[in-house]
Parts: sequence; structure tokens; C-alpha cells
Amino acid sequence: MLRGLSVLFVVLHHVHLRFQLNQYDVRNLLPRPIGQVLFWSGYYSVIAFFVISGFLITRLSLRRWGELGRLEIRRFYTMRVARIVPCLLLLLVALSALHLAAVDGFTINPDRAVLDSALVLRDAAD
Repeated sequence: MLRGLSVLFVVLHHVHLRFQLNQYDVRNLLPRPIGQVLFWSGYYSVIAFFVISGFLITRLSLRRWGELGRLEIRRFYTMRVARIVPCLLLLLVALSALHLAAVDGFTINPDRAVLDSALVLRDAAD
């Protein structure tokens, strides 16, 4: 539940930043203390998310292998990749589809990169 709240605060922080960058005045929608908690705790929420995740991964590893010295590195990273990569690929497909559909705010600036170079993290000039 704490990781979920952390993710929610990060998303709210980014939404609020997007509103500010697009000149939407949202400062007076909520009382200032509530707005600060909801919209400006994203930085601390990232830290909390990773601390909690580290604790959970360590606890699961201890349960699985008994002690960290008996951890099977190859199996550990295979399980981590199997958990992370499907969501990453789904995100890349969704963002690519939004780019190809020319959805405003989701297109890559052609002066900076093109889709295939952005997907493989290489310089467009290569």
C-alpha cells in the first residue's frame, strides 16, 4: 500500500508540473497545505518507493534462499527481468503508438530524435 501511495504522489507531482508548464493556474483549487502534500511530495515519494522496494526484495530473497550468501544471482536477476521487462515493453509499445498516431504531447521532436533511435537509446545521427 505504501508503494502504491508513493506512485500516486509521483504521478500527481508530474500532473501538477504539466499544468504549470502549460500555464494552467491550479494553485487555488485546493487549500495550500493539501496541495503541497498532494503535488509536491513526489521527490520524497520516489525515495520512499525505492526504500520500501529494497526492503521487500531483500525480505523475499531471505525467504527464498534463507540467507543472502546463498542467493542464486542468475536466478535472482532472471526473476527481476521477468517482472520488469514485460511492463517496460508494454509502455514502449503504448508510447510508440501514441507517437505514430501523432497525439499531441506524445510525439518526439524530430530535431532531437526519431522513434527508432529513441527506442534503442542511440543518437539519431548514428
